[in-house]
This record gives sequence, C-alpha cells and structure tokens, in this order.
Amino acid sequence: MEVDLYGTPLAGLLSYSPNDHAFGFEPDDVNQQEVRRGSEGSGSIQIGTLQIEVSVATNRALYVWGYHPMGLWETRGCTRRCSRLDRCCSRAC
Repeated sequence: MEVDLYGTPLAGLLSYSPNDHAFGFEPDDVNQQEVRRGSEGSGSIQIGTLQIEVSVATNRALYVWGYHPMGLWETRGCTRRCSRLDRCCSRAC
C-alpha cells in the first residue's frame, strides 16, 4: 500500500495532551473529514504507538493520533512563525 502524503491537508487542530501522553486531532469541519474518509472508511498505519489515519478509498493520509510519551523528546523554541497548523504550539511561539 502506498500512502499519499501530499495535497491539501485536512484542516483542523492537532493537539498533544501531556496527561494522556497522546496526540489527538479535531477537524474544523466534520463533514469535510467524512468526505475525505470516503465511502469505504479509514484505517490506521501504526508506527510504534503513533497512528496515521488513512482513507481506504484514496490512500490519502488524513491525520495523526495516538499515544506517544514525551519522555525522550527534546525541547526547543519555535524557530519559525506559527501557522494555522501550529495552533497547538501557539503559546510557545
């Protein structure tokens, strides 16, 4: 299976919950999420405990979600201006 990682991203908020040690995604428009998912639904590709949600019909990556502890992460300040996709880190920028 070849996953399409290009094209216009699904608009929404990618966030991280330190209490749950997990990423979550909230679409700006649930109807658009359903259109992107397609009539065949979606599945996940798992990398460790992190998952990439993929449309079965189009093989397009939709969003990332799942458990991913911060234990070994490196902390760095933002080096670029925050964009719409960076809303979750806007306090740090």
